[in-house]
This record gives sequence, structure tokens and C-alpha cells, in this order.
Amino acid sequence: MLNDTILLAYGNCLKDSESQFEICLDTVLSDSRCPIDVNCVWAGEGKARFKYSINNNPPITIDLRAGVADSLINEYKFSFVDLLPYPLHDKQIKPEDYIAKIVIKRK
Repeated sequence: MLNDTILLAYGNCLKDSESQFEICLDTVLSDSRCPIDVNCVWAGEGKARFKYSINNNPPITIDLRAGVADSLINEYKFSFVDLLPYPLHDKQIKPEDYIAKIVIKRK
């Protein structure tokens, strides 16, 4: 699981028994990305909140923007690579349809 691209569906968690951590896609905070069928001046951004815990400790929340920033927690680097699906101008994305593409690496 470490160093692999992981698809994490909205509201779901991924547990790694070897490393004793869990990460969950908690909330999509904003999705202002330009729809793929529209020409925009600004590309926009997708921002999501993740919950992370290790060894059954209380979760830590991490707010990340897709493709922009990584977060270092303990010995792990979390990268929010992309937010799927990409918007269309005439279709609203339901929260439960979101999937985060993430990569987790040991630093």
C-alpha cells in the first residue's frame, strides 16, 4: 500500500495493519475545478479533508488541495494527487460520488 496510488471513496477508510494507521476521506471541502467541457481562465481546485490515525489514537484532520500540497505526519508523507470525477458544466457531483487519489510514502 505504501508508495502505491490509492483510490479512496468518499466516507471510506483505508487501514494498513502493517503500519498501524488508518486514513479516511472525510469531506470534500470545495470543488471549484473548471468543468472539462468548458474553457476557463482559472483551473480551480479541489480541496478535501482527511482523517488520519495511528495505533488507534484519536484522529488528526488534514485539509489538502488536490495536486498542490503534501502533508507530513509522523513518518508518513500524504499526497492528494487528484479528486475524481472531474466536473461537467451541467452535472452536479454528489458527495458520495467523490473519490480521492492519494499516495502515502514513508519519509
